[in-house]
Amino acid sequence: MTIRSSSSLSLATLALTSVALGGCLSPGVQPTTDSESASETGSTSTTTETTATETTETEGTTNVTMTTMTTMTTTSPGVCGDGNVDGDEECDDGESNGDDAACTADCLNNVCGDGKLNTGVEECDDGNTEDGDGCTASCKNNVCGDGVVHEGVEICDDGVNDGSYGGCMENCAQLGPYCGDTFLQEEEEECDNVDISSGCLSTCKRAKSCLEIITDNDGAPSGVYPLGTEGDMLDVYCEMDADGGGYTFLKITKQNVVKATDANAICSEYGMQLFVPRSPEHLAAAWTIATNDNLLALGDGGTSTTDTYVTMFGIFPAVVGQSCPGAPFNSVDCPEWVAVDGGPFYVSDVPYEQEPSANNCEGCSMEYAFDDQGVLIGYAVMKGVNETGFRATEFFCDIGDKTP
Repeated sequence: MTIRSSSSLSLATLALTSVALGGCLSPGVQPTTDSESASETGSTSTTTETTATETTETEGTTNVTMTTMTTMTTTSPGVCGDGNVDGDEECDDGESNGDDAACTADCLNNVCGDGKLNTGVEECDDGNTEDGDGCTASCKNNVCGDGVVHEGVEICDDGVNDGSYGGCMENCAQLGPYCGDTFLQEEEEECDNVDISSGCLSTCKRAKSCLEIITDNDGAPSGVYPLGTEGDMLDVYCEMDADGGGYTFLKITKQNVVKATDANAICSEYGMQLFVPRSPEHLAAAWTIATNDNLLALGDGGTSTTDTYVTMFGIFPAVVGQSCPGAPFNSVDCPEWVAVDGGPFYVSDVPYEQEPSANNCEGCSMEYAFDDQGVLIGYAVMKGVNETGFRATEFFCDIGDKTP
């Protein structure tokens, strides 16, 4: 900035002007032309440059020129180990840095899994955070009792290792008693047999139905299986193909004929119900099982291999006198009849003359007839003299838990 004044200004006025202008400078700073002030602290250097006011006087004119101060500061990057956290450093403990310390020689935090052992904090560090390789994910030595199985060294380690059921022995070299070791632990197991034909499930519980068996092992074949609990076993035939498998069959043979409601009561003694065909596949399988010597019948009448086991079903009229004449006989097309358990039933998808007729009585069943190839050829209401419906000496019981 330049201030011009006429030659008529007095020396006193010029002096006051100079003083006023001089007051614009920062207190304590002496104006100089080429002065430098440098200070150095740690790893940082700072340089400050200041230019003061210049005053000149010429004939008739006084010029006052002022240049403001300029300060320049420059900083140099620090280095790992100087005790200051600079740049990309995560830490810097100065002379305490080290690969066995909290801050490594590279000024990085010493963490589990970096392959550098932090003394006093980590027991081990193998460069990963995987369990089972001798050094755990928390950088602790893999030892028996820590609940982590040391692969190739320990067989088991449940953290307790007291030899209890389903647990581990004290030395981590043996399993405790468990389901599947073929030794029966009576307090914990109903059975322990890896052979599915024994009726023992993978849970060491006895199967209560063929559906439980096929659900536990989808490769279980059709055949005879024992059901129930120890001391109260029941041999049944399991159909493992029809509708995905799981249908249960029990043959009953009596010396004297019984009506359907009485047959159902007999089945209930075994925890079952009178047979109800659920689908075309189920009905066809029932005829095949009835006519083959594959299962001993219960009861006092001996064993038969005829289709008489499928001449009476657990299907009854819902209301006496009402029916669905001329309709296919299944739970969809003939809702006037119901299965003993209220589930779906299937006998045919085509009607047979006027059956089932209106000649129905409470608890009465029909008689079902098949040809020698297992093809259904008809069914008819059998009211009987005493309104008992059809009666038979042989029939099937089933569990009723399997549906298509």
